[in-house]
Amino acid sequence: MPADSKQARTFLNHIYKRYDADYDGKITRTEFEQGLTMIGVRATFDEVNSLMTDLDKNEDGVISFDELSVVIGDIETKAEERSRKMRERKIRNLCKKQGTFSTRFLNIHKIILTYIYMHFTSI
Repeated sequence: MPADSKQARTFLNHIYKRYDADYDGKITRTEFEQGLTMIGVRATFDEVNSLMTDLDKNEDGVISFDELSVVIGDIETKAEERSRKMRERKIRNLCKKQGTFSTRFLNIHKIILTYIYMHFTSI
């Protein structure tokens, strides 16, 4: 989830409530399909089934808030990892161009980025 977990939770609640049409705390296949249509996603029956299978971790036929938040968290974690790798690649390329490429420099950079990330996610 993003650095501000309260804001992320609020955003996730908003998404969940839009899909949970009858506000029973569960997103059924029908509600999920209607939610996709509402945001302009056209999916086949098989595509909706595949998405439901991926999201419904406990296989009870509905998507709970916790199941959705885990999937959203996984997506954000992967996006953050890709972003971190891109930054490292850019730094490596810049160092190569300037003739200052150093593994030691990259390790120090990783430590600094990790510290900054941990600091802002704990606020």
